[in-house]
Amino acid sequence: MSVPLPIPTTPPGVPKARWIRFDPVATPPSRKTKVWQVTANQGNMVLGVVLWSTGWRRYVFAPYQNTSYEQDCLRDIASFVEDETRKHKNARVPADDPHTDAGSLRDEHTRKGS
Repeated sequence: MSVPLPIPTTPPGVPKARWIRFDPVATPPSRKTKVWQVTANQGNMVLGVVLWSTGWRRYVFAPYQNTSYEQDCLRDIASFVEDETRKHKNARVPADDPHTDAGSLRDEHTRKGS
């Protein structure tokens, strides 16, 4: 007789924290960055979202009104935001890569100027 496997509450590949979880949000294909909903493990209350901030040029946590956090939750959120920002920045193609649009535009601009 086999033992049934537990149903995961967090999708594979999403970090687990003690009190909160980071659930990926479906986004339109036109969006270049990811979004996660931050939810309390107990009670499933949505606490806010993690999303890309063009002003900060990194992922940020945007808490919903009337939510409060203790130090462990804040550390988990900060760690998640730092990790996802690092992954995003490491995955970007350098602007001087001649095989990217940015490289092609730069080369085209240079040819026009000469």
